[in-house]
Amino acid sequence: MDNHINTQTKTFEPLSLYQCCCKAVARHYPLHRLDVRTLPGNHIFDIIYELHESKQYSLLATELSSIEELNKLLHAKNRRSALLRCFQDIVDHDTAVFGTIPAHLRQCSQGAADIGHVVEMGICLGEFLNEGGWYPCSIKVLKLCLQLIQESSTLENAHHHLIKCYQTLLFAHASYHEFTEANVVFESVLDLVKKEESWSDGAHCFSQLFTVFSVFFFHQYNYSDANFWSIEALKALNETTPVNIILDTLRQASKTFSLEKKLNEARFLINQALNLGKKCCESNSLKYADLLCDFAFYSLNADAIHQSACAYKAALEIKLGIFGPNNLRVAILEEDYAYTLYVQEYSTGRFREATKHAESAICAMQKILPPNHMLLSSAERVKTLIIEEIALDLPISRTKEKQELLTAAEKFHKCELSSVQRILGEKNVLTAKIYGNLGRLYQSMQKYQLSKNMHLKSIAIKESILGCDHFEVGLSVSHLASLVNYHIRDYKTAEGLYLRALAIHSKVFGDTYSGLGYDFKGLINLYEHSMNLEKMTEYLDIFYRWKEQREMMQDNYSIVLPEQTIKSIAEIKEQILHTSK
Repeated sequence: MDNHINTQTKTFEPLSLYQCCCKAVARHYPLHRLDVRTLPGNHIFDIIYELHESKQYSLLATELSSIEELNKLLHAKNRRSALLRCFQDIVDHDTAVFGTIPAHLRQCSQGAADIGHVVEMGICLGEFLNEGGWYPCSIKVLKLCLQLIQESSTLENAHHHLIKCYQTLLFAHASYHEFTEANVVFESVLDLVKKEESWSDGAHCFSQLFTVFSVFFFHQYNYSDANFWSIEALKALNETTPVNIILDTLRQASKTFSLEKKLNEARFLINQALNLGKKCCESNSLKYADLLCDFAFYSLNADAIHQSACAYKAALEIKLGIFGPNNLRVAILEEDYAYTLYVQEYSTGRFREATKHAESAICAMQKILPPNHMLLSSAERVKTLIIEEIALDLPISRTKEKQELLTAAEKFHKCELSSVQRILGEKNVLTAKIYGNLGRLYQSMQKYQLSKNMHLKSIAIKESILGCDHFEVGLSVSHLASLVNYHIRDYKTAEGLYLRALAIHSKVFGDTYSGLGYDFKGLINLYEHSMNLEKMTEYLDIFYRWKEQREMMQDNYSIVLPEQTIKSIAEIKEQILHTSK
């Protein structure tokens, strides 16, 4: 008889009779396949999982390619993470499954007595594929579902099937950064939604749909529309909304409020989501890992960099446990973690860990994505920013290597700028960010007029989109101030820029914001060089007080756990919608 070893106590624990039966059936699965398929979903899954554990991947692929059988497994309780793990292992061994699944769905639809059932299976499958980051396969499945809906003249509730299918397809296109296709889907589903009399009742959950709308705009760096739809999603919540939809709504709303630098609202929302997630989700589930990622996103935007890094690390451990390294959602998380580590170690120059995760993200994406994909470019951008900082620290004896690294960085940024302008347009926050990256790079390359032009473009675009007092504008103004102060040496202009940046940053974050130190040092430098000793002394005192406060914060730093009180939906809506008016 097989046994489990308990590594904690070094004792043997015999398998239960049920586990032994599952293993026995799995060993001779082809003989028992038809009988197994008559069992309830959870029992089928336990036997299928034994195929996974014994590495019978060909049999496993056959079973998971069967739409009817996969649909049973998708409805098995408390097996989602394990099913994702099984599917990822199949993909790691043979990506042909991505072709067989849509083909099997089409076969199911041919001559089917109940097209509605086939469509429901397809949409459910699309949601599962989205969870795993297998977006191209999801898109194929969902487009087939759309075709079936549009071709059927007898389908009941066709309108709601269509909305649900569009919603899931929009999420797949947006998450995969196929924005042209996503926009067509968005316009189509928006036309359908406008025909609805109510957004809070009825067969369809509009909170989920509006959250997907928010995700669509979020991925395009359209902060205001992303926030608008996340608020609409909150409005559509009620006490009967399923908990997984509540979690997704709160998570996404927190992210959009973070981008708008409405940090009190963002903190409240993600804390509520985490509290609810701790109660309803297993600590090693994909949903809980997503909650940690969004807590990390809020923390990064709230200047709690160490807290953000810790949360990303914890989320990465969970997702690696589910998917392993060769998964798009894991790669995107590694990129986010790498960037956070880059920000955390910016002042120290210790980028070894950040580089490792950036390279890991790029390596996985190169296997999964087509060349020049936007998601791959994003990961490469993080590595390029790290390389630029490493290049600046190289000794004089390695000047040639430094120039080669900076030239390669310039080529990448210019290439990415051209691509983003084509996809998202000139007037976009990401376009502005890339101009800012070029501005900092040209400053390092001693091309000061080019650097100034890039920073001015960045500021102009951000002001036109976000307003003059947004944090993103303050960041670009601070970078321009550094150039004007240290290299152009126009101290009067630099002073105005620094003071403007300080005003914006202090308003958003308060007097202990980490970035204030660079502006204080810049002002001290320019007052020293312009012989304004009174002002220099004033800002030296301010800088040292700020430094003491920062050191006290670091000494007492710990992960800030969310409050324990779970609010009702009505209370959450009241607090957020009241403050957002």
